[in-house]
Amino acid sequence: MRELLGNIEDLKDYHKKVILPKLEHAYRDPCKMRTLFECEKNKLSMKYGRYCINSSRSASIIKENLPFFSQYQHKNGQTHRLDALLIKPIQRITRYHMFLSNLARTSTELGNADSSADYSAALDAIMSVTEHTNTMMWIGEIKNCPLILCGQGPLLKHGRVLSKKIRGSFKNRNKWPCHLLLFQQTLVLCKIVERSEKEQHPDLEYFKHVCVNHIQGLISESSKTLKIQKLEIEDQLTDSESQKSNIMMRLEFDSEVENDIWMKAILTEIEQLKSISLRL
Repeated sequence: MRELLGNIEDLKDYHKKVILPKLEHAYRDPCKMRTLFECEKNKLSMKYGRYCINSSRSASIIKENLPFFSQYQHKNGQTHRLDALLIKPIQRITRYHMFLSNLARTSTELGNADSSADYSAALDAIMSVTEHTNTMMWIGEIKNCPLILCGQGPLLKHGRVLSKKIRGSFKNRNKWPCHLLLFQQTLVLCKIVERSEKEQHPDLEYFKHVCVNHIQGLISESSKTLKIQKLEIEDQLTDSESQKSNIMMRLEFDSEVENDIWMKAILTEIEQLKSISLRL
């Protein structure tokens, strides 16, 4: 049931207990409206992102069990199918976009520049949330992914890379165009499906992953290439000599700067997870 509904209960409670009361308090004050959406942008992105990344899994469950859900709909006199109901939380973000866009435009037409600026700033915050949710819906459609992506924590960074066989030199004929995803708990590498017609959001197929807390080290082969080592534990009951490392990924980035940014992002997350584990 959790895979079907995702975090829809969390979304409902969040809107009921947080967003709605603040909207009722701010609807007469453009400055308060701006503050509301700018302050809640990160939470909106996180909660809706988690819901959207699960939408593909939810749709496949409905498709696999369509006769049961159709019978349930008919038996209970439901007007809409379950999949039509589950898309409504995502449509709410679009309605916020339309709501704030109309307020900004009307304020401009009335000559109220300050109000228009506040509503436009609130609109920018919602557009950022919309962009993030679109990204999460795209990532949720990764083919043959064995992971429950909504359980990997927030998406921290993603981008295109070239992947290489674990051994050998970086030659053009041995490189695969891939997309690298850094979640709070997991680093996921996906191959870009050949002949994908989508430039911004191409079709992705799962390739490999490594848990962030299993990354032993990052090794720079050159200014633009990076090896990711995974710690392997053969027997947790024996001493540390049973631990060995192996190379899980060999990656090439567009530039030295991009390589450094990714190294910093991964190392930062490793340290944060270590800090959390020490506090437990």
